[in-house]
Amino acid sequence: MISSVAVYGDSISCGKFTGPDDSSPDSVVARPWHATVGRYLGAKVTNYSVSGISASRASHVMSDEALCLRCGRIEGSQDFIFIAVGTNDFGTDVPLGSVSDNCDITFRGAVRAVCSEIRKKYPFSLVFWLLPLGRHDMDKNGAGHSLAEYRRAISEVCSGYGIRTVDVNKYGFDSDSPALIKMIMKDGVHPDQSGHDLLASAVIEYLKQTLK
Repeated sequence: MISSVAVYGDSISCGKFTGPDDSSPDSVVARPWHATVGRYLGAKVTNYSVSGISASRASHVMSDEALCLRCGRIEGSQDFIFIAVGTNDFGTDVPLGSVSDNCDITFRGAVRAVCSEIRKKYPFSLVFWLLPLGRHDMDKNGAGHSLAEYRRAISEVCSGYGIRTVDVNKYGFDSDSPALIKMIMKDGVHPDQSGHDLLASAVIEYLKQTLK
């Protein structure tokens, strides 16, 4: 029986989005994706998400709150842990680093640091890392890398720690579709309520198909 779920995310998992009258993501959805997933699981959800954070402290935005520095703050034991971080690393041009990096000043190094800490502190939790959603500028960032490369880096590192990666594009939420991005993300990054509903449905479908 699943009774507790923890979520580590950024502004998307905080439910922030840019509404029709907003100039930035100032509005907040009524039901963030993890609330719907929690109801499906019949579990209490504790949301540790912080707007603006990246996995790596190499980001020039909120580096002191990077996930690699705060991922051990979950209180008590958790049946499930969901991580949904990475889009801000891409958006702030954090370097990918090499496959052997274990220093959190690169993206791969930060993901490895997070995975190591999570596995050490929560050895009995099922851990899922949601790959970053598509966005309007995902082809290449200032560091010369595509969002797809950051997704691959997450998948490659997580596989060595028994952490499952969730590609919602395979479960009914084509977040890479320019038409869908335009429809549910006014600013090209943050999903509105309909986007969170689609995201929740995709995560639930993933759970249905993989946790039999």
